[in-house]
Amino acid sequence: MKNIQDALRVLLIDHSQSDRRALENVLAQKADMQVIASLADSIAALEVLRNEPVDVIVTDLVLSGTDGFAFLESIRQQNWVKEPWILVLTALCKPECIQRSLKMGVDYYMLKPFDPTCVYQRIVDLYPQTPTKKAIVRSVRPDRSRRMPFVNSAVSQTSWIDVRITEILFFVGVPAQIKGFQYLREGIKMVMENPKLINRITRELYPMIAQKFGATSTKVERAIRHAIKVAWSKNKLEKLNQLFGVQIYCRNEKPTNGELIALIADSLMVWQL
Repeated sequence: MKNIQDALRVLLIDHSQSDRRALENVLAQKADMQVIASLADSIAALEVLRNEPVDVIVTDLVLSGTDGFAFLESIRQQNWVKEPWILVLTALCKPECIQRSLKMGVDYYMLKPFDPTCVYQRIVDLYPQTPTKKAIVRSVRPDRSRRMPFVNSAVSQTSWIDVRITEILFFVGVPAQIKGFQYLREGIKMVMENPKLINRITRELYPMIAQKFGATSTKVERAIRHAIKVAWSKNKLEKLNQLFGVQIYCRNEKPTNGELIALIADSLMVWQL
């Protein structure tokens, strides 16, 4: 049973009812989370903020009422006793949108499509005083100096690519804690910079990744293959079809290392156009 007094108070704002429901359903199962309101309208959300204590705001930038940037500006102008943390969850992936959001006080910028469990984990990582970490001090304002990777640094095209690749790998079920996750992310970035590498994956790409991480080409190949196997065993790789909007993956087919790297790299290069 939840201890409502200790749970983080979360406000969800998103124009997509299905996205709100998906996230709300996951957070409702967590003992350290309490969704105080789930809204599509930014004006209604501001009314909640004026009348209810809120620890974390999860918001899209595409909203009813006002747009997301006007909503963020309204939040910034409030006189907070305890300022809430802000996580933006949106499909807007242009670097200028990310940079503008961070300048307006956003603590973490996460791209759609998303895994609700991953969003929950980001909230836990973001907020330093969750019950999960055994350190609730509700009278103390959160330490805003404890920022996530995007904050307090210029948001470049490279940083946008890093985040997008990370979110895609999370989405298709590759665990972040295994080495193959890092190797895949680096391999995708390298192929985006030099597409010809995908045709020289064994001779050049694996050795380049290995050199950066102090590994061997063989270990890189095995780690990436293991990461794909883990995602495939969870039946999450078929989410690639949802991610890219076309039937590119069949459940009975496990993609090779090169196929997955090429698929994600090619798709991201198209999105950049």
